[in-house]
Amino acid sequence: MNSPTHRSTPAAASDLTEREILLTLFDLGRQVASVLDIDELLQKIPELIARLIPFDAFAVYLYDAKRRNLRIGYAVGYPDLPGFRIKVSEGLVGRVIETQQAIVAGDIGAVAARLADELRVRGDAE
Repeated sequence: MNSPTHRSTPAAASDLTEREILLTLFDLGRQVASVLDIDELLQKIPELIARLIPFDAFAVYLYDAKRRNLRIGYAVGYPDLPGFRIKVSEGLVGRVIETQQAIVAGDIGAVAARLADELRVRGDAE
């Protein structure tokens, strides 16, 4: 799960033209529609998003409807936590899923560390 951080400078991201943003979004849509291998697709998404938004951490969570929980399908900048699952309503991501409202987190590193600590306390880490 740990890959090199995809980071552009905030100035570079803010200097993007509307055309460049639209082309990147178009490219993202094309990639999603054309890639058949989910692992390959998950690796491409942060590369494309990094062209628009600087980030230190990025994750794609996959929803398990039967268990009503989420697992990390692909991550950049997060600690490697095999077996990490969160319930819908748990943590920032679970809360976003439950409320269907975006949350802006200023320090995702602290959030990731807190979630990892919660796992260790609960004994859920495999």
